[in-house]
Amino acid sequence: MKKTLLLLFYIVLLSSCEKESLVSPMDDIFETEKVEKDSKYVSYFKDMVFDKENHSSELKPRKQMNEVKIWLHSSVPQSHKEWLTDLINEINTVIPSDELKFNYVSTQDSATVSIIFVGSGNYGLYPEVFEGVTLNVDYIERNNIWGQASNWLYSEEECQRLQSRIWYSNNGGSYTEAILKHEFLHSLGLKHYDGYEYEGSIMTRYITSGAEDITENDKMVLKLLYYNGEYGEVSENIDCGDPYIDSEQKEKVLNLVEVLLDNM
Repeated sequence: MKKTLLLLFYIVLLSSCEKESLVSPMDDIFETEKVEKDSKYVSYFKDMVFDKENHSSELKPRKQMNEVKIWLHSSVPQSHKEWLTDLINEINTVIPSDELKFNYVSTQDSATVSIIFVGSGNYGLYPEVFEGVTLNVDYIERNNIWGQASNWLYSEEECQRLQSRIWYSNNGGSYTEAILKHEFLHSLGLKHYDGYEYEGSIMTRYITSGAEDITENDKMVLKLLYYNGEYGEVSENIDCGDPYIDSEQKEKVLNLVEVLLDNM
């Protein structure tokens, strides 16, 4: 009887030790790292989605519809199209193509994103591409602007961009590829990143060496912006008629972002 009780005692003791070992110091470390990483993602999201962009107040999140139709002007070289296709493939590694689809179309009228390459010459060469917009060479050169994304038409019901127009030049020399990708990401809804701790982002205002391609952090912000699933979506319950976001709406969006990150 004593031997049986002693054996049972050791079994209970061993079982207790095994249960306690399920939570190790490494688990705490991983949890801490995730919390810190998620906190940074929230910071990136706020900066790259709500950024004022020279406005008086922070802007509401706006994105493309789930099918992005791209029209390339004849001025865009085949090699530049390949750059854009590489970027699209990178985006579809985090947002499946059935959730965000990209197609090239043959006419500007059917496009949601129109792109023109102006080289280093006359920026007003194709005025029909930018109806109502005057692109002045001297102004562009004086201000060192190498490209621009203009978002013309919006759906007020769903915070969606119906028509975006991009021009870019080769005035940036070796940064031409980065400029095209930067402007295309603007058309998808990303704004400039102004933080100094994240200088590797291609969405910084001034593209430099080391900030020439989309990063994992950039892709995460896109993934959060375009999420539309069981937890909702960022533009849900937002009145998109007014471009500026108030504190209550912003809090709703950030709460959703935090829920998404918790479940990733």
